[in-house]
Amino acid sequence: MVRKVREKEFLADQATRILREGILSGELLPGEELPEEKIATQLGISRTPLRDALRRLQLEGLLIIEKGRPAKVSNLTPEDFFQSLEIRQIIETYNIEYVTSHINDHLFEKLKDNILQQELATIQTNYNHFLELDREFHILLASASPNSKLIHLIHEMNTGTYRAFNYFVSDTPKTTEHSLQEHIEILDAIQEKDSTLARQKMQTHLEKVGSRLKDVLVTKTTDTYHI
Repeated sequence: MVRKVREKEFLADQATRILREGILSGELLPGEELPEEKIATQLGISRTPLRDALRRLQLEGLLIIEKGRPAKVSNLTPEDFFQSLEIRQIIETYNIEYVTSHINDHLFEKLKDNILQQELATIQTNYNHFLELDREFHILLASASPNSKLIHLIHEMNTGTYRAFNYFVSDTPKTTEHSLQEHIEILDAIQEKDSTLARQKMQTHLEKVGSRLKDVLVTKTTDTYHI
């Protein structure tokens, strides 16, 4: 199920990443229990770094940990997605105004590179990779904030959104042009130092993300979905 960690990396860090990938990809299903002894053996580590990894994933909202019971992958419903998206609309539109005024050249270049990778993923119709880049784009924007709690919350909410799209629409054809174009428009507004426009573009983008998932959930029989 899960691969072993490599000795040269911090065990808890790598265990966190491996388990997170398993949850986000759907390999570890909602409600699935993760017995410590079993998972530690599969990862090839002791329980101490594993427990650290489990606590981190609990803070990200991906696991539920109750005393005396194995950690369990948190449930996932469309309602979870829309609640996360509602929070994102509040905090990311707030954050984008700060980003527009304070972004440095290094971060802007990282965002440009991310957009280029999104374009390549779109051309290659690599939906899963596009979703990863989409999440990274928003987390990069969050990284400009001096507020560590805001950064953590944006990270958590984007992880939930990514997980929902991966879980609910992973078995259907998709195109990504709409989200890509919206990301480009957000970055253009940032480049122009227009915080009002950047906020408007972010708000519109997140509203459309919600509309697109609603369309997917309602029209499962159509051939192509836009995320």
